[in-house]
Amino acid sequence: MNQKNEKKEKVDTKNTWEKILNLMSDKAENKPLNKIIRENKGGKKFKVFVKNKQTGNIKTIRFGDSSMKIRKNNPEARKSFMARHGATLEKVKGQKNLSPVYWALRSWKLGTKI
Repeated sequence: MNQKNEKKEKVDTKNTWEKILNLMSDKAENKPLNKIIRENKGGKKFKVFVKNKQTGNIKTIRFGDSSMKIRKNNPEARKSFMARHGATLEKVKGQKNLSPVYWALRSWKLGTKI
């Protein structure tokens, strides 16, 4: 009936995949690497985009409790935090900046802009 008159549209899958890959690469290029920024979704406070040296992929590292403050201006609190988490960072094998502990320690250092 009407099926004879209807033309089936061919979808060019090659061009579709190229468009998707281009969009993905554009998103990856626009991400600020190694810069601590606020997380606006989920249960974490901050996120950082880090490039994995082995694979070349950009990875999102989320860290920080959203319900707690960073009291880096309080010397006692900073000393205690560094003592607790410094040992954890030593246990990390491979690329250290792919670990949330690395970025948590970095955010507590004086002079780090958040």
